[in-house]
Amino acid sequence: METNKPAEFKEIDITNEDGSISKYVIYKFPPIVGRRVALGYPLTAFPRKYEDYSHNEKVMLELMCYVGVKINDQIVRLTTEAMINNHVKGWFSLTSIEWATLKYNCSFLEDGKVVESMNNMLKDLAISYFADVIQETVIRTLAKED
Repeated sequence: METNKPAEFKEIDITNEDGSISKYVIYKFPPIVGRRVALGYPLTAFPRKYEDYSHNEKVMLELMCYVGVKINDQIVRLTTEAMINNHVKGWFSLTSIEWATLKYNCSFLEDGKVVESMNNMLKDLAISYFADVIQETVIRTLAKED
């Protein structure tokens, strides 16, 4: 964890599962942390074995060090598991905070470019796959006719 407090931040509202609203402060990541978190999330999100989940949890804990709550006009960052559990109402709220923090720090997530790019890529892959299947089927069919 970086010891210098990031200068850029914004306040966000998170709607909890019970409908209540919780307020948080999210910070911009320093460059090295940003790289580690931005690359760490997708690489650890779907572990092959349950035991590998701890890598994703470690990335989440690092991200949460850049989330704070206001207590008596002071911002207290959520730097430990205990602080997160005390100030976040549930796992759904936690994932909402994570997503908001990632979007704030990764501009390519903010406007949906990644989702659109992935959809286009998947369409291209599907078209290519089906074109290959059709081509192979035609070749096999023609080979049987000979």
